[in-house]
Amino acid sequence: MKKFLLVAFAALLIVAGSCEREREASLPQDDSSLVSFSDGDVIPGQYVVLLKDGTTSIKSAKLGYADAQVAMLGEIPKILKASDIVAREPIHVYASSVEGFALKLSPDEASSLAKNPGVLGVWPDRMVVLARPVSPPVTQPAQVTPPGINIVGGGTSYTGTKKVWIIDTGIDQNHPDLNVDGASGKTFVPRTTSAEDDNGHGTHCAGIVAAINNTIGVVGVAAGAAVVPVKVLDKRGSGAYSTIIAGVNYVAASATEGDAVNMSLGGGVYEPVDLAVVAMGEAGLFVALAAGNESDDANNHSPARTNGTNIYT
Repeated sequence: MKKFLLVAFAALLIVAGSCEREREASLPQDDSSLVSFSDGDVIPGQYVVLLKDGTTSIKSAKLGYADAQVAMLGEIPKILKASDIVAREPIHVYASSVEGFALKLSPDEASSLAKNPGVLGVWPDRMVVLARPVSPPVTQPAQVTPPGINIVGGGTSYTGTKKVWIIDTGIDQNHPDLNVDGASGKTFVPRTTSAEDDNGHGTHCAGIVAAINNTIGVVGVAAGAAVVPVKVLDKRGSGAYSTIIAGVNYVAASATEGDAVNMSLGGGVYEPVDLAVVAMGEAGLFVALAAGNESDDANNHSPARTNGTNIYT
């Protein structure tokens, strides 16, 4: 029953948490300039590089998150040197769900790196742009149980030990209606220092999943379950696919088998994020994906189109 609730509340979020997409946002990616991006836009000069299985021995060594990250940092200069590319600081490093990294490259360097026999592929990084910020109420309303919660048999206080990892805009870590495991959370958004939600979308999703059965707000499907904020989108609800993959990589390494993961986000088709999500499911995590957040076939969106073990769209 506990496992059912974890899957059920995550699946509910796909329906209840969907929102219309704001098509443009201004996002400073890794410099001080503000550039207007639309959903799916290529980030100039920024690439995601994934390695083939066996290129390094990091995953087979079964290292913890921090040690695996350090080990991959040591591999990057060697991989670049093999393609006659000068070593540089990566933007993100992946060593758990998939192996690889994100960094700045010229088009010629990207083409050269793609020919490396140990490289699975090199993809231009792209933007994901979600909805406008969700404004929280000034005061908490009297508690209600949304109809969708009852439909899936939710609303029962969860007494197990499994957690729900919310890969989104973060979570309001002082929210009175949520049991937030902030210590396990992490931010991957540039120029942020915590997984605190400055948009509202992630907190909204967390509430549908696990709002506490008390006297305020709503009741979540698995009321009171611990929710972990993994911040990959900024205050505008925007972020790079490379950043989302970094969040997936962290959860794959940090969550416990049987935990649930929610990703109520996505954009156009992007193979690297699909591969990372598949690996996360294969690690024994139950992964719930929003069906694109658009009036469109989920097969036209990542990670919504992803199929694999323990993945529900």
